[in-house]
Amino acid sequence: MIKYKKIFFILALTAGVSSFANVSKNNNRCAESGFSQGYETSKAQMRNGYNTPARINVEGSWDFFVTGSFIYFQPQERGLELGTVRSGNQEKLNTTPGELINAKLEYKSGFKVALGYNFDHDDWTGLIKYMWFHPTINTKKTDVANEIFISEWRPSRLNPASPIISTNSKWELDLDILDFELGRYNYTGRYLIFMPYSGLRGGWIDQKYVSIVTTRTNIDFPTTSKSDSWIIGPRVGIDTKWLLGSGFRFFGDISTSLFYQRYSKVKFIQSSNTNPSIPSINIKDKNNFINPNLDLTLGFGFGSYFNENNWNFDLLVGYEFHMFWNQNIMNQLKARTDLTNDAEAIKPANLMLHGLIASISFDF
Repeated sequence: MIKYKKIFFILALTAGVSSFANVSKNNNRCAESGFSQGYETSKAQMRNGYNTPARINVEGSWDFFVTGSFIYFQPQERGLELGTVRSGNQEKLNTTPGELINAKLEYKSGFKVALGYNFDHDDWTGLIKYMWFHPTINTKKTDVANEIFISEWRPSRLNPASPIISTNSKWELDLDILDFELGRYNYTGRYLIFMPYSGLRGGWIDQKYVSIVTTRTNIDFPTTSKSDSWIIGPRVGIDTKWLLGSGFRFFGDISTSLFYQRYSKVKFIQSSNTNPSIPSINIKDKNNFINPNLDLTLGFGFGSYFNENNWNFDLLVGYEFHMFWNQNIMNQLKARTDLTNDAEAIKPANLMLHGLIASISFDF
């Protein structure tokens, strides 16, 4: 019996020493560093069974970073057409091909700013971002004196008696978007970094559209549409870095939101066909929607540590796409005033943005 106890004791001691050696070996392996975190690394420096943190990690840092971006976007939205021009006389109006006068949608500038913080808790990164984009789009058509002009923004029963010689419009878009994101940069390969994140999206989307037709008697007949709304809802996405070496990278980011949108003020005001100072139509409305949103960014970037790894700077240039569904509620409200249209068949048009972005970021 004593012999078996000795054998059992020896086996238990051997197993304990072996387990201790393996734990020490694993601890030493996890403690290895020696590479610039946030940039390319070697296969030997990757940790098994754990996504190695890949965020920028400067020495003696406050764990903050700031980003500033210049954006140059083209806004697009259906339902902003001024009207249709047809050559010929009134009798041939329905058989003469017409030319649709679209709004001249030009590229306009804006900006983005962001403030981020790197948490100790499992290497999480928090980020607050703000986008400001307030374009004004003006469109004018003056050579319609010898043609028949049909305004999209004046119901047929309210066309001025005098022929129209010109038309112009002004579309104002005020887009203020605020995002909060919480994610984690991690290596999924030697030259590939992912940051999945989730958070909230909020903000304000306001639009105003003014259409003016001028008659041969030089009288202006205005039509004004306006919608003010605020949004809030969940947001998820993933940022990717495809490392090319020497600090250069290709990146692709995609995110989506599903937000509650409250249209607090929607109105449509149209002047009389005899006296432009007196409104013949004045409608106000309020509405709620659950709307989706999709964002996509592709581009190239470069980053590097400097000042003995106490700072890091990053530059990127890319092209962005933004889609906001069901935004032109002004056009739908306008359709309710025209007895010749089926208002329910006209759905709110989508708002689309696309264009260039150039950013600079500092970690400290």
